Amino acid sequence: MIISTHIISGGFAGEMLQNPILAFLVGIISHFILDAVPHTDNFMDGKCRWNCKQTIFTSVDIFLTIGLLVFLHPALTIHNSFWWGALGGLLPDLIDNVPILRGYLLKYKIVQKYHAFHEATHLLREPNIILGMLSQVMMIVVFVALYFVVK
Repeated sequence: MIISTHIISGGFAGEMLQNPILAFLVGIISHFILDAVPHTDNFMDGKCRWNCKQTIFTSVDIFLTIGLLVFLHPALTIHNSFWWGALGGLLPDLIDNVPILRGYLLKYKIVQKYHAFHEATHLLREPNIILGMLSQVMMIVVFVALYFVVK
C-alpha cells in the first residue's frame, strides 16, 4: 500500500478509539490487514534500491499525505489518538521499506523474521497499476468520508 492509505486508515482508527496506545496498536494491525488487499506498491525493484520512478512516486505520496493530514487533523499533540494511529499505520513500512534502515536492520534475525511476515501479508500477485491504485484511492476516500461521518 502507499503511505497515504496506511496513515489515513490508522489515523481514522485512532480517532475512533480516542486512546493513543490502542490507536498505535490498531494502526499497526490495520497496516497488515490493508497489505492483504490487492494493490500496487511504489515500484520497488526487488532490491529495495531507490530509482527515479520510485523517488517521484513516494515524494508525491508523502506530499499528498501531508496535505490530507493537515486537512483532516491539523492539531498535532502528543496525546492525540489520530496521530498515534497514523504513526502505527506507517511504522511497519518504516521498519521494512526505508532503504537507509533496511540494510542495517536486516542483519538481525528478528527483523528478518518480521520482514518475512510482512512480505507474507501481501498478495503474491499485484493487479495492474490502474486497478492497484484504484483500490487504494477508494480506501482513502472511504476512510476520509467515514472520518467526517463519525466526527
